[in-house]
Amino acid sequence: MTDYSTNTEQVVQINTDCETYLRLLALYNSRPDFSEHPKAVEQVVRNKCEGSLQLSIFTLEQEFASRSKPLGEVFESFFSNNRGRVCLDAMASRDVHNATVREIKNLIAKAKSKAASEARCADQGARVSV
Repeated sequence: MTDYSTNTEQVVQINTDCETYLRLLALYNSRPDFSEHPKAVEQVVRNKCEGSLQLSIFTLEQEFASRSKPLGEVFESFFSNNRGRVCLDAMASRDVHNATVREIKNLIAKAKSKAASEARCADQGARVSV
């Protein structure tokens, strides 16, 4: 589901072929108000998924670190043995869903505002050159 580097940055990147990610992307892209802006949807969904995964991994790391009795393996081997599969259940929460919708709407509004501003500038430029 994810590529995870246990270096100092601990970067999580979602596997964009993963079924859960594709379902989330399809869910938000199916909204009529988002359907014309797939890049904005993809950007927000990807960021949310990667953030959720990062938080899940951090929580799991803390769990391993806080145990007085070892589980028989260290975090890195646990993560490696499980091929980096970490649950994206947090993405199903109503609060996360609502926040994701708000972020997509804001990104689309910014893109529309930028496009309108560029169109006005181009229109004014065309009038000046005539």
